[in-house]
Amino acid sequence: MKYYAIATILIVFIAYSIWYDEGNFQNETSSNTAEIVDVPDQKTNLAHSSKAKLQKVDNSQKPKSNSLKKHESTFLNAETAMQGLTTLLENASNGSVVDIKFEKSLITYLRNTDDRDIYNYILNKLNNAELSTPLGDSLVEYTISLLAAINTSSASKLMLDVVNTKNWQGSEAVYLVKKAISRFNRSGDFTELVQQAYAESSDTSPYLNELATSIAKNARGEQVQYLFDYIDSKESAKNIAARNALNTIQTESLVPNITQHLSSDSTEKVNVALSSLANMGQYEAASALITWSAAQSLEAKSTVASLFEVALRRSPSTKRAIKKEVLPIQFANNEIKGLILSYVTDKNIEED
Repeated sequence: MKYYAIATILIVFIAYSIWYDEGNFQNETSSNTAEIVDVPDQKTNLAHSSKAKLQKVDNSQKPKSNSLKKHESTFLNAETAMQGLTTLLENASNGSVVDIKFEKSLITYLRNTDDRDIYNYILNKLNNAELSTPLGDSLVEYTISLLAAINTSSASKLMLDVVNTKNWQGSEAVYLVKKAISRFNRSGDFTELVQQAYAESSDTSPYLNELATSIAKNARGEQVQYLFDYIDSKESAKNIAARNALNTIQTESLVPNITQHLSSDSTEKVNVALSSLANMGQYEAASALITWSAAQSLEAKSTVASLFEVALRRSPSTKRAIKKEVLPIQFANNEIKGLILSYVTDKNIEED
């Protein structure tokens, strides 16, 4: 009886387990079918479960798509670069949104490849752009800025060639092109190209000041002489641009290259050299002004005053030079010496 009871319990337990498992299998089948098959009449949570799973699959695919786009935009080849550039220039000219990510990729591509086909295409677009029209001005503004950002020898030469050959009269693109010229040669790598462009520019070019200043800000001795060669008695546009540019030189080591023109037979060059030294605001420049002033007669007093007022505004180095160097020097006119010394005792001049 004992074994019979145990056997009976086991049979009942097995039968119950089989029944329970079959029921769960049916429920699972029903649930899976509901997730895959859309049943319009059933508004159940299973429909929402199906959508959630499908959405999850879509989300898992999105990173691949973004990664692919990023790869394509970062690593261009000649074909994709040309296709993208075409769209880029079309959007820029008609005022549409420009793809900044592609633009950055294109700049990197051209810095690495120097693709001549791309540059020829840009040159053709610029040559055919009609300035003083909205579309033409927008295209030129954007393209010149793009070339400045690329900042390679090929891009810079192309930009400067276009700057010198286009007729800019009446064009609203001039302002942004000036900014591009001012920006592209900050490292000084293309100063020789800028010198060539300045030499080839007409006296009516709206970009003479920007070109001359680009030369001066990256100047060595050769560039100082180059700009002084444009200084003469004629009031030409290039003369004025070169004069203004020499006032922007800040490199103290160039003081000897400037002071050599103080002994020039040209009054114009002497005046430009003095102005350049005063605007430099460096100790050596102030020292050179003191030396020049010591040899002047009383008639030069107002000139000396003007020069030192400028120099003192530029840098406190001028005041240090006066304190250290004026007293030991023999001046041709003591009134001028007293004038210069007065600047270090004037209460209006800020102490070091």
